[in-house]
Amino acid sequence: SSRHKDCGPIRPGARGGVQGSAMPLLALFIKAELENVSKIVFGPDFIWTLDVQQSGGQETKNGITVNPQEEFEVPGSKGTANLVMKFEGTKAISTMSVVTPSRKVVLKDLKDVTLGEYSTSGTFSPVVLFDCRGLEPIKWHPLGPIRVETTGGSVFESVDLSDADGWCEVDEKTSEPVMVSNLESELRIVR
Repeated sequence: SSRHKDCGPIRPGARGGVQGSAMPLLALFIKAELENVSKIVFGPDFIWTLDVQQSGGQETKNGITVNPQEEFEVPGSKGTANLVMKFEGTKAISTMSVVTPSRKVVLKDLKDVTLGEYSTSGTFSPVVLFDCRGLEPIKWHPLGPIRVETTGGSVFESVDLSDADGWCEVDEKTSEPVMVSNLESELRIVR
């Protein structure tokens, strides 16, 4: 099944920017085996590619992109979102935004976590937070460019992690192999 058991349906609610505290926030958790890699970095301009499903419905859209640098007005609202769309046969607007937690938003699953990077080899860790209204992400596509920093101090800027076999290079500074393998992802409600 393409639905994650941790990702229950998202109730449609108030539209527009990040407001109502009743709206659930979803985090994308990833897990990978890292060899001679200190961290994987998803920069502030990283474009997230996702499959999404209509909340409370069956319709899905695949390969939707969410760019945190783009803001679109939400019709009938004063708010904006990084993605504004409609599902076929519905009048309701669905939105998604990448969220940067503030000190007011305390999320126990995100305590001591730096969003936008992954460094805990073999352990699920959140890398991005989404505010979703009228839709829910059901799958993440790890399309680049993704930055990988090695334990030897090298940086690989345009890594593609979409290959099922993983990614492998040689750190020219240390002549050591660097590898990201067994990449998995889960979408979980964190509030």
